[in-house]
Amino acid sequence: MEQNSVDRVAKPILVSVAAGAIVCIGILLLLSVLLSVKNIPQSLISPMAIFAIIAGAFTAGFACARMQRKNGLAYGAVCGVVLSILVLLAGIGLPGNDMGMLALFKVIFMLFGGMLGGVLGVNVRQRRRR
Repeated sequence: MEQNSVDRVAKPILVSVAAGAIVCIGILLLLSVLLSVKNIPQSLISPMAIFAIIAGAFTAGFACARMQRKNGLAYGAVCGVVLSILVLLAGIGLPGNDMGMLALFKVIFMLFGGMLGGVLGVNVRQRRRR
């Protein structure tokens, strides 16, 4: 019985984090195409990347809350933190990537993005089947 309750919590979180990562990567791919086609100022690259990770965290929190149908704030926060850990781990090996204030802001933005997605995911009404 203990294993079943862990599976009921862990599986939606992992599936949602994977969905959030896919959304984040998809947006980053679209933004990279935009950067290669258009002449985008250097100062807009970081906000565009932050937008992508917030959208990924929002998607993860929303999906997890829709699956669980309760505790959207908590599940969204967990999804945001797990996704932010994945982003930080992916960025560790990159040259010129320092773990400074920008990394802290990314974690905070992803936490709040996941929480917002979780709250909205719980509060969106179910579609009625006819």
